Order: sequence, then structure tokens, then C-alpha cells
Amino acid sequence: MQPLTVDELRAVAFSAWQTLHQEKRDLDAYVLAARCVIAAADHLATGTSGDSRQGYLTLVRNMTFNISSACWPGWEDAHEAISPEHLAMALMLCRRNLELADTLNSPPAQKANGYWMLGAHLLANHLYDDAIEAFESAREAGRQADSKEGALMAEGWIVAARILGGDDCHEELDRLVEQLKRLGEDGDFYASQYGPALQRLA
Repeated sequence: MQPLTVDELRAVAFSAWQTLHQEKRDLDAYVLAARCVIAAADHLATGTSGDSRQGYLTLVRNMTFNISSACWPGWEDAHEAISPEHLAMALMLCRRNLELADTLNSPPAQKANGYWMLGAHLLANHLYDDAIEAFESAREAGRQADSKEGALMAEGWIVAARILGGDDCHEELDRLVEQLKRLGEDGDFYASQYGPALQRLA
């Protein structure tokens, strides 16, 4: 039997996301399926080199992000079944994501996403100072990617982390939200995330 290709594993991952995470809303089943994809891709990457290894590791990098996203309680439509075990696993996967981003020489925009997800999970674990550091890294990576929206979004999360940590800086966040809304569709999307997250993570 031939080893599974990157495309075949990617198809399994997409099906699990669509069916288990989005349609059935079964977090445990999705996480199990996604971890199986990661395990398979990690194993297959060890026996290959060049573009093939790059493909398997890129899939692992993407899956660590997707699992972490599914396990973040700050989304407006977050799973209600997120447990401390999910949060601990997701935080570990966030760090693996960034390690792989370095290994794969991922572009700044990819690293910005990884740093943002790390900061988001540090918020969920009430590690506000560490979250601020992660969001600062996301802001810098956003600037390197020439993404004004991404850098400003990360700036907003730095302020959100300060709010969750006890600082009274809601007006500062309001100003950043208004700036984001002036940057088009992406800015509107980013601006809409702070309110639900602050409520759910408080």
C-alpha cells in the first residue's frame, strides 16, 4: 500500500473540519481526526525530503493552527465543550505552529497569524503579560508583511489583553476599532472580534 499523499491527508483534514467541526459541532471528534492527520503527516515527513517533506510539514503547521482555532473560547460561536485539556493542548500546538513557521521559512503574514493565535490562547489561560508579548510579535510580523489591517488588529489585541488584565483602556480600544472599520472588509471583520472575546474571556 502506498503512503498517503499530502493531497489525500489535506482532503481528510478538510472533511473533518467541515463535517465534524462546522456541521456536527463535535469538538472531540474533530480534534481526534485532526490529530490523526498530524501524526500521519509527521510520520511521513520523517521518511522524505525536499518538496515532499515541505508539503507534509506545511500540512502539520496548518493543522496545528486549525485545532487551536477550534479550541479557542473567544469566538462568538465557540464550542461550549472546550475543556482545560483542550486549552492546554491548543497552547502546545500554538508553539509548535510557530516552530514550524521558522522551520519552513514561512512568510511574515503566516507568522503573524501564528503569533496572534498564541496570544489568543494565552489570553484564554489568563496569561495576560505573555499574551501582550505574543501580540506585539504579531504586530511586528504584520508590519513586515505590509499589512496595515493585521498590524492594527494586533495592536487592538494588545489593548484587549490590558483590559482583561485589569487596565481601564476601553476608550483606546474603541479608537482602534474605528480605525479598523475605515480599512474595508478585513478591518470590519477584525473590529467585530474584540467585543465577543472580551465578554467570553472575562
